[in-house]
Order: sequence, then structure tokens, then C-alpha cells
Amino acid sequence: MNIPKNTVDLMFNSGKFPANTFFATGRLVSHGGNVLKLNESDVNAEDVVIDIKDAPVIANGDSVRHEFGLSKDQMMTREEFNIDYKGIFNDYYALSAGSYLWVNDEMPLVIRDHPTICPGFLINPSGMVDGKPSEVAMIETLEESPIVFEQIDGTFTVPVLINPECKGLNASDLIHRKAEQHDKILEQLRERYNRVGVKLAYKRLDVLPVEEDAPFMRNVKIVHGNTLVDEVKSTHVWYQGQKTEKLRIISMHNSFKILKSNDVSNMFAVDGEPFGREGLFKTEAELMVAIKKEDQEYGERIFSFMENYLHLRSLVQNHNKIIGPMGPKFA
Repeated sequence: MNIPKNTVDLMFNSGKFPANTFFATGRLVSHGGNVLKLNESDVNAEDVVIDIKDAPVIANGDSVRHEFGLSKDQMMTREEFNIDYKGIFNDYYALSAGSYLWVNDEMPLVIRDHPTICPGFLINPSGMVDGKPSEVAMIETLEESPIVFEQIDGTFTVPVLINPECKGLNASDLIHRKAEQHDKILEQLRERYNRVGVKLAYKRLDVLPVEEDAPFMRNVKIVHGNTLVDEVKSTHVWYQGQKTEKLRIISMHNSFKILKSNDVSNMFAVDGEPFGREGLFKTEAELMVAIKKEDQEYGERIFSFMENYLHLRSLVQNHNKIIGPMGPKFA
């Protein structure tokens, strides 16, 4: 069985290894506002740089490690990495990628049902990195996007969300991948929304960037020493405050908006993955109210990276109201 030697091996040869089994890590590079020289390009002061040189891979649970005949000394699990029982990888973070989606003024979300790690949290399309982060972000967006549109004529469409800026993925392959979830989507429409006997069509829908988020978005460069490996453009980066959730992760999320056509009469939130988790739509105002509550209920809590994202959006919106469009970017 193929086992990645390290994160470099995983990113360059992700097709050799089973999906969602081994995950990448990286070290956050602090360059103090100076321009960092790479072989292919320069990194400006606002870029975030993650170095994967000597970065270990981690296993998705002890069952994976057992399956591949690995010991604790050979590979840590996600849970062990979060607490780093050896203390030798304190400078490294696990990597996560995904997106924030907006349909008009609502965000489609799913309630997390993991029994031990953050149960009941609201989650957006996101996943641990098991390849190049720019591609993982788009695949997670495609696979986990919890949306079904009902047209005025009674037909149902599953939008296959594609970022036209992501050149490394084939659109027809992505549509096929989404259609593999056909039965589970039908099951959720029937059991949660009483939509029986419907037929699903799969239609490509290009996502658009959220312009108002631009002031706090950054480009993330994944490097191996001084060689550029991958780049996630215009992304919200969060890598602090994770201790409250017992996680040690650098999260990279693009923000996209989806234009709902005039012939859409209704929309449903479903679990984009085959787990049957509850989906729902939340407005930004509803999410902000939940953040401020002292006693958040099951299905109200959000991860710190999304809380920070919403906080930055609020700062930008208030700033624009007072003195007009934002000038320089801020953290």
C-alpha cells in the first residue's frame, strides 16, 4: 500500500494515495514584511507563506494507521497532532481549505455530527488538505455545497459549483463527481422536505468572487524552501485561536457568491456529502446574533475561522459606511 513520505510527496503525488486518508501540514513562514525571493516569483508583504519542507503527514484516525501498519512513532493521527504529544512539530499546522458560499444574503451550512470533535457546529464546505490546497479548496466546494434549486416549472437543479480561475480541474470530471451523490440528495429531499419523485439535473454554475471581502483577502503561497509549489489566491487565512476548539490548523477559504436565476422558486440546503447531515441557510445577521450569545445551542456554534471572517466583513461594511470604499488591506 502506498504511504506518503511527507507533505511534499502527498501534494505532488496525491493521486497515488487514497483520498481523505493522509493530510498535509506546513510551517507558517514569517517574513516580517520583507519581500521573499522564490525561484518563480516574489512574495509581497501581504502574502502568507507556508513552507512544507520537512513537513510530516498525519493520519485520519487510528484506524488508518492500523490499516497501513504504522506506529505512533511513524505517523501521528489528527488528534495526536493537535496536542503534539512529542512536542517536535509545534511549529507546524495541519492545512485546511474550502470556501464561504453566499446565495443572495444567505450562507448554506451543514450541522456537524462528529461525536467528539466539535459536535453541533455549523460548517461550510471545507476539508483537510490531501493534495494541492488550491485544488482541494475547489473540490471541497463542489462536493460539500449543500444546495438544490427548485425551478418555477417544478424541475430540480443541483448547481455544480466551479471556480473558472482554478485551471487544474476538469469541469466534466467535477460534474460526474457531483452526480455520484445523486441518491443521497434525493433521499434528503424526500425525508426533510417532502419532495417525492423528483428528477435532478446537474448544471455547471460558475462562482463569482465576493468583492466586498477583497480588503482582507490574502494570497497564500505554498513553498518548498525557495520553490513555489502551489498558490491559493484571494483567500481568508486563519491560524490563531484554534486552541479553544482543540485544533491546530491553518485554514484557507475563498469567498464566493452564487447568482440565483429568476426562475428559481425555492432552494433547499442538503448535505453535499453522503452523510445525511442536516442542512440549513443562515443570514449574516443570524450568524452574528449566534456569535454574541453566551449559551449557544446545538446547531448555532461556528468555528473561530468563520467567526473571524464574519467579524472582518463587519469591519469592512462599517468602514465603508463611514468613509467610503476601503483603501489598504488590513489583517
